[in-house]
Amino acid sequence: MGSCVQATPTLDSCWMAFGTEKIRCSSSEDSSVVILTQGISSAFCPRFSPDGKYLVFLSSKSAVDSGAHNATFSLHRIDWPSDGKPHSSSQIIDLVPVVMSAEDGCFPGLYCESLPIKPWLSDGRTIVLCSAWGRAQVILSVDVVS
Repeated sequence: MGSCVQATPTLDSCWMAFGTEKIRCSSSEDSSVVILTQGISSAFCPRFSPDGKYLVFLSSKSAVDSGAHNATFSLHRIDWPSDGKPHSSSQIIDLVPVVMSAEDGCFPGLYCESLPIKPWLSDGRTIVLCSAWGRAQVILSVDVVS
């Protein structure tokens, strides 16, 4: 469990806290705390889409579970409720899964420490991030809707 908790201001007076393996949201309206990533450990780096429809985040669950250094990360999405009130039962959609053993010439997985502060392209459905592939840094775009 991480000892550093970071808070990120989000939509509709909701605050995200992460750094303790789960992403939590607390509304200023009723001060209740909702754990958004109940089924995924080591979730971090939450980012809302510009229109507030999606919350994307990274997970390092495979590294934590296996103890392996430099294991690939996974990328996930939660569809944000239209009423703005998050639920712990929100479905988590896997966008980029962990790659356990990459084949030659195939996608090797995500090797990134964080998402950019503003990762969204103007279409509001594509994020841009950097990943290490071998000795090179590459720029990737991920359509979070399809």
